[in-house]
Amino acid sequence: MALPPCSVLERCLGEPGYTPPQAALPELLTALCESSAPERESLERSIARSGDAAVTALLAALDTVTEQRRTPLLALAARLCSQVREPAARATLRAVLVSELEQGDPASRKWAARGLGKLGDPCAEATLLRALAGATGTETKSLVDALAVLGGAASLEPLRRIESSDADLERRRERALALIEQTLSAVG
Repeated sequence: MALPPCSVLERCLGEPGYTPPQAALPELLTALCESSAPERESLERSIARSGDAAVTALLAALDTVTEQRRTPLLALAARLCSQVREPAARATLRAVLVSELEQGDPASRKWAARGLGKLGDPCAEATLLRALAGATGTETKSLVDALAVLGGAASLEPLRRIESSDADLERRRERALALIEQTLSAVG
């Protein structure tokens, strides 16, 4: 007797190299929102393999999902940002991430900052600096990391003003300052 075929979700969770079909992406994005932390990594990895189709499905899902379910989708968005090449998709993704950074909860803002850093758009620097002014916790670390990539002269003073007893945040801040200063000296 033949074994029943595995579902797309089971294959995403159990086969590290599996790329799901485009038609399954909306269902997988719903599953991502409902999954536990250990399952999310496998699902993200599989969905990300779908490339541009994953970005399209993700943007559609972000338009319809409730605020409480956005965080896993924003984590996926941050993962996808470095591979998005199509200008319209990049612009839409950037707009979504900026909106989250300005209006989302702390977890959403953390992922939005990471995504903006991975998009590599220097125009996001002002938005990141505004968010940094009121940031706390891991959100601050993500903002500092994004500014390390995108920041220019305007980022130096706000980064220097960050005071924290968190050794990891201090390390990230020092790294960001060094990268920005290196970039500025290479340009100037």
